Amino acid sequence: VLLTHGGDIKFTSVTAPTACTASLIATETGNVDNGSHYYKITYVNDTGETELGAASNSVTVDDTHKQVSLTDIPTSSSGSVIARRIYRTKAGGSYLYYLTTINDNTTTTYTDNKADADLGTEINNNRYNNTYGKVIIDGKVCLDIGNNVFVGVDAGKDNSAGYANTFLGFQAGYENTSGNFNTFLGYSTAWKNTTGGGNVFVGSYAGNINTGGSGNVFLGRSAGVYNQTGNYNVFLGRNAGYNNQTGSRNICLGYYAGSKVTGSDILIIDNRVRTSNADEQAKAILYGTMADAPANQTLKINAATTVSQSLSLASGTSVNEFSTDTTLAGNSDDAVPTEKAVKQYVDGGSRAGLPAFLAVKTTAQSNIAVNTAVDVTFETEIYDQGNDFSSSTFTAPATGKYHFDVGVMLGSVDTAATYYDIRIVTSNRTYFNFIDPNFTADVSVLTLTISVDADMDANDTAKVQIYQSGGTQQTDLVAPPTGYVYHWFSGHRIA
Repeated sequence: VLLTHGGDIKFTSVTAPTACTASLIATETGNVDNGSHYYKITYVNDTGETELGAASNSVTVDDTHKQVSLTDIPTSSSGSVIARRIYRTKAGGSYLYYLTTINDNTTTTYTDNKADADLGTEINNNRYNNTYGKVIIDGKVCLDIGNNVFVGVDAGKDNSAGYANTFLGFQAGYENTSGNFNTFLGYSTAWKNTTGGGNVFVGSYAGNINTGGSGNVFLGRSAGVYNQTGNYNVFLGRNAGYNNQTGSRNICLGYYAGSKVTGSDILIIDNRVRTSNADEQAKAILYGTMADAPANQTLKINAATTVSQSLSLASGTSVNEFSTDTTLAGNSDDAVPTEKAVKQYVDGGSRAGLPAFLAVKTTAQSNIAVNTAVDVTFETEIYDQGNDFSSSTFTAPATGKYHFDVGVMLGSVDTAATYYDIRIVTSNRTYFNFIDPNFTADVSVLTLTISVDADMDANDTAKVQIYQSGGTQQTDLVAPPTGYVYHWFSGHRIA
């Protein structure tokens, strides 16, 4: 085509079909689901398909009319039309699904005997006319400027219902069928995208495997190349977010940044190839996790960090120094003492260490042994200030006076027992509280308690024991319901 002194290239689309006529066939043999159905037709040419034509009349299938006859199926006056496609609603619905293709432009009848379940899941209500606006070279569509703009060999080749897309590059958006509002620029960019929408991919192979992921921004060669269904990710840099498949809302900035990320809500700034996501967490200059609540977000800086001005938190005073003063003589709100400074301050006696703990028992100890001191286990720590409680035993961090409180609930108490006692066993001595179960009958539950102020040396230990003298081995330490405390062991330093 040679245009001189001005001129235009004009494309004319194929006009959409008129309506066909649907009528019920009186037969009890058939597969069309009971309920109302209607039909729409499209025209097909070598390079596209029209929008849906006018709707047929609605027919209501029942048990005596299980097939539908379509007549007056329109034919096109355009010589380019080579087929018609028929779309149908499912019973009582308004969404249109692909039914069949009539591979000519002459047949005007069709008998529908297909169940709803065989219509597939792709909704076709928003089809657009793409029968025009193409430049074809050696059988390959190289330019499509209809409701989409496709530039490049096989760019948007499989597009059927997608609209408002811009694909530029060899096979960019090749398999897109119904994805909308995408911008793909680069060689084989978003090659496998089928339904994903609102994506911006720039760079060779960017988002190449993406199928249904939406709202993503990938910039750089192979950025997000393996993303399939992850949404709202931002990957900037060659191979950024490379291995992400289903993770969403990630932000990865830099060469290979987040190339091992597979989860969601992750922030990474990096420019090195890392061996694993754990390696990224440990070495990326910035690694964070994002959440709705600020309190649930984290940010890790893997670098020596200099703050040129005061450091301010959301509440409280500003801080401008990490102090190594072991006397804390500055008495300042502007300095944070280091771990070593605090330890030397405490060890030097400037203030007493304050270990404190509370542990509870959450499982039963059944049929405790008779005539044997049985260790009571406390599986759950409510708090352990100083980390001095472990394996149901408290270890004194320093010489001093310690207060302990103990309570246990016994079940199936045997009146034939001579006595029961509860004990606090320390390295220096053992403290007892006895009870004689001389009741008229066995008791369902009975709580024993003991409290003591005990002197302990550094590294002395304290634990709890229960003892049954004589009688039948039947007594249990009862398991409490969730949220209840039947057994406790607590302590704190008092001097």
